[in-house]
Amino acid sequence: MSYYYHTYSLPTIRARMSCIYGDRQFGSEDQGWLAWFVIRTLTGNPITIYGDGKQVRDALFVTDHNRAFEMLADKKNISAGKAFCLGGGAENTISLLELLDLIEKVTGKRSDISFSNWRLGDQKVFVTDNLKIKETIGWSPEISVEEGVKKLIEWTEKNINLFNN
Repeated sequence: MSYYYHTYSLPTIRARMSCIYGDRQFGSEDQGWLAWFVIRTLTGNPITIYGDGKQVRDALFVTDHNRAFEMLADKKNISAGKAFCLGGGAENTISLLELLDLIEKVTGKRSDISFSNWRLGDQKVFVTDNLKIKETIGWSPEISVEEGVKKLIEWTEKNINLFNN
């Protein structure tokens, strides 16, 4: 991307994203893990946790993600040619076990959990530093993890027939 910016003066912007989640997400075990945990819980299916479940991620709700891209595009005069980290940041962190607790708090349900070995390359902690994007265009997340997970649960419950096949 920076090649096109520097060579052809195209106003490209690079985003390094964290865990993006939200309604209409058909999560899988490897991609979209927050949605995966919600779907598995609401459909009564077990969940396998690789490692101890204490691994921490930051999470960014999809509307905050979309708003960041709209702001980057609107302010391309100051954001073009740059790379930005885009995630929930330190204030929107959650561990796998904390997510299961939150899902149970909201739904009253909990999947059967089994634990397996850590996966090669899995990080114990991944938290995005959003300082550059905040300083450049004034963006920061507005939806908390708790609020976002509640929205994800509500959408999944309304559309549970999509996941019961």
